[in-house]
Amino acid sequence: MVKKLIRLPAVLNRINCSRSWLYDAVKRNLFPKPIRWGTRGVAWIEDEVEAWLENKITASRGGTTPVNSRACNE
Repeated sequence: MVKKLIRLPAVLNRINCSRSWLYDAVKRNLFPKPIRWGTRGVAWIEDEVEAWLENKITASRGGTTPVNSRACNE
């Protein structure tokens, strides 16, 4: 299975949150951790970001509340 990596701007665009919220959520284990990409860059595994989004959608539609979940504005 091929894993696709996405960089920070693409992640922020998909989740519609700020950079500071994203890194705080990663630190608190509320969002998938990035992987190192080079000496200064990071990237996220696209499937993990998509799974996080699906979990948020399910929770907002009356599904079970996701574990370690927090909205961008919380």
